[in-house]
Amino acid sequence: MFSLKISNRTLYQNCKSSNLSTNFPSAVSAVTVINISCAVIPAPDVITRYFALFGEFGSEACELKNISSIVEATNTINLTTPLKYGHSADTCVRILRYDMARFYRNTTATFAGSTILDTISLQPDSLNTVFGDSINSTGWGFTAFFNSVTAGYSTPSNAIPYSGFENNTCKDILDNFYSLLNDTEKKSISTQECFRWMSEGLGIIRTNIALINPDFPVPSEWSFTVTPTTSTASLPSDFFELISITDVDGNKITKIDLPDIRYNDANGSASSPYYYIRNMTVGISPAVTASTTFYMNYKSQSPAITSITDVVDIPPNQHFILVDFMLYRAAMKITRFNEVNQKRIWDEDIKNLKLASFSQDHNDDRWGIDYYANV
Repeated sequence: MFSLKISNRTLYQNCKSSNLSTNFPSAVSAVTVINISCAVIPAPDVITRYFALFGEFGSEACELKNISSIVEATNTINLTTPLKYGHSADTCVRILRYDMARFYRNTTATFAGSTILDTISLQPDSLNTVFGDSINSTGWGFTAFFNSVTAGYSTPSNAIPYSGFENNTCKDILDNFYSLLNDTEKKSISTQECFRWMSEGLGIIRTNIALINPDFPVPSEWSFTVTPTTSTASLPSDFFELISITDVDGNKITKIDLPDIRYNDANGSASSPYYYIRNMTVGISPAVTASTTFYMNYKSQSPAITSITDVVDIPPNQHFILVDFMLYRAAMKITRFNEVNQKRIWDEDIKNLKLASFSQDHNDDRWGIDYYANV
């Protein structure tokens, strides 16, 4: 049976919170908090569409209750149903927009046209809310948070393959990282922190690989078209450093200095174009006489990791060393890990990666004077 799960702690992002002002036993339907502003919702929205989370997801006594009203004068939050557990003073109370999770499936990796599998209440005593699909064994799943009052739902997740994630996806790297943490430690590190650490580590890895193989950060050739009335085009969002620009026949186009563009536009020949880069645009001078396509090779920036489906491309199959970098960063929050030791392990990973010195053109590494050197 394939299981779909959604991380409950995702709801912590951008939510407002306060703390209980005193101890409250079970079976009460009204509580007071230190700062009621957490539950003051600007019109036209209303508080009855929101839910109060008592405690931390994953804790045994954590529970989620719909809010019926608030009394600002007394810092009181009234609940539609009474508390199941008692909660001590200073227990964190978060105001959440969703109280349920909805699970979908599709035969393709696109959300449009997905079928709703089930909608279930969040499981507050767990870090995740899980649904088991006992019927389907293939396809792609999606998850979203759901509001039982408004019937609204959050932005759906990326596609989750029933066949499982490849071992170079962020999902697999995250699982490997979290498998090294206990339940308490998992609560202290958010998925967004993990994404930032993976992005940082990937950037360091790509920089070091580029020292050995300068062609590694070069994506597929990119083309742009200019016309007699439009001589510029926006550069790709991942552009970092230009390698070359050629025309349709493969002839290299020469760069022109920015101060010379005005003169060249007025006096240059369209048969001998030059290129220039200003901010995040590439331009051709002088203007062409007909729609013309040029081709660019460039070095790309390290991508930012934002989703569990993102693929980490680190040859030769070295994506697993990102876990060591994440443990190094986590050592600043988790005392069980020694920051100095984790940094040493990470530095050793980078050293071994550079020693591998893989070369895409199969040339052997060597020390010596090159045949074309002047001596």
